[in-house]
Amino acid sequence: MAYIFDEFLKGYRFCEQKGFVYSFPRFNDFYEGKQWKDITDSTRYLPRPVFNICKKYIDIKTSNILNDLESSVNMGDLKSLWSKVRQSDLNEDFLLDAAVFGTGILHYYLSDGSICGEILDPLSVVFSDPEIKDISKQEYVIIKSVKRDIKTYTKYFKRDGYIYFSVEREGKIIKENILVTGLTKFPLVLFNWERRKNSIYGIGEVEMCEPIQRQINWLFAMNILSAQDTA
Repeated sequence: MAYIFDEFLKGYRFCEQKGFVYSFPRFNDFYEGKQWKDITDSTRYLPRPVFNICKKYIDIKTSNILNDLESSVNMGDLKSLWSKVRQSDLNEDFLLDAAVFGTGILHYYLSDGSICGEILDPLSVVFSDPEIKDISKQEYVIIKSVKRDIKTYTKYFKRDGYIYFSVEREGKIIKENILVTGLTKFPLVLFNWERRKNSIYGIGEVEMCEPIQRQINWLFAMNILSAQDTA
């Protein structure tokens, strides 16, 4: 059996080849308003205004989607569980990741017998075939988690119609072929803001609005610089 880390590395290299490893952190910086490159000697005195229309647009759009979602859900018996897993908070972060990175990933798991949910960094999740968009058609999904500098790799996979998992930590398999009782689908929800051709990873608002956002900032910078020079 190949170590889980080796399989994770294979999927991570796909993200490197597509440039996601480098662009996703930049998209997050862009959303947070860090939109100018590092200062150099030639740009030392250049104004760096940020008119973050990208963030404003994303916040408005995700807020509208959340309002529509929660008003359309018939809670019924799910109300207690919805509150317990803090589903409203999960939905907010889930949609924000989708808007910023292009892909939001929500993971459900059991902790001390109770169902929990967490949002996963798209770069911490890899798939058996990242060119297949449908997560249900993947042979396996691997999640990387880091706690106190210790890396853990959890692999969900299918066998005989059911979901199993194995866990590798510090190069050693600590759990192997554990059946997730009654589960026939991966315990993950994946949402693409816009679909990307031949990729399970989508396209987000930041990627689409980054060029015009840079132009807006540049135009205001030139206006401010001109005003300074003529003052």
